[in-house]
Amino acid sequence: MNIFQVDFESISTLVVKQAIDNPVITTSQIKGDLQDIQARCGSVSLVIVDYVQLIELMRRERGENRVQEIDSILKKLRAIAKQFNCAVLGLAQLKREVDSRSEKRPTKADFRESGGFEQEAAVILGLYP
Repeated sequence: MNIFQVDFESISTLVVKQAIDNPVITTSQIKGDLQDIQARCGSVSLVIVDYVQLIELMRRERGENRVQEIDSILKKLRAIAKQFNCAVLGLAQLKREVDSRSEKRPTKADFRESGGFEQEAAVILGLYP
């Protein structure tokens, strides 16, 4: 076989890019979409959520504020990662206070609307200029 011939039957990994562009999505919808992808392709390796604060809860609990909602969403995303044995990369907004500090490097406490990121995330990465 030369470099320009490919034996597609010998390729064992199938990469599927599926974008679910829904401005109002719930963790239940994400889970259902992943089940469909898993049924078609066999497994899911990575889920990217852009961004976590856009996810809605199916129903709001009486008296629950947005911080509690985000915490609940993060718990559900972690459960999805365990169920599908995959990584979930959740992008999130930071609080604006980061811009007013001399040290621009974000910390875990800078995540907007939640301390749940600190509790639920296995790894937290922060990008800064």
